[in-house]
Amino acid sequence: MAYVKDRWTEDNINGSWPRAYDRDREYWVNRQNTFWYWNTNYVRLKTLDLGYNIPTTLCKRIGLQNLRVYVSGQNLVTIDKVKIFDPEAPSGSGQFYPQTKIYNVGLNVTF
Repeated sequence: MAYVKDRWTEDNINGSWPRAYDRDREYWVNRQNTFWYWNTNYVRLKTLDLGYNIPTTLCKRIGLQNLRVYVSGQNLVTIDKVKIFDPEAPSGSGQFYPQTKIYNVGLNVTF
């Protein structure tokens, strides 16, 4: 949608994207240019694990040896200037599966 929303047209000569084209018929498409080079510097919180071990004295009262409560996540936050595709994606046209955010909550119980 970003490519279409503000592309160059005769009515929008100050558009920030190039005009629409037919890939097979345009002579200028394969010419080298820097328009499609993106600054893909980014910071990503890839993995976060938080856990708490319940004190042993409390565990023994309820008949357990150990009890740990945890939450974890992957691909939680990405800070970048490129908002229309993942900056970690392989080079190419941007056609790929995006990073999946994963959340886990759990208990580790030892009897």
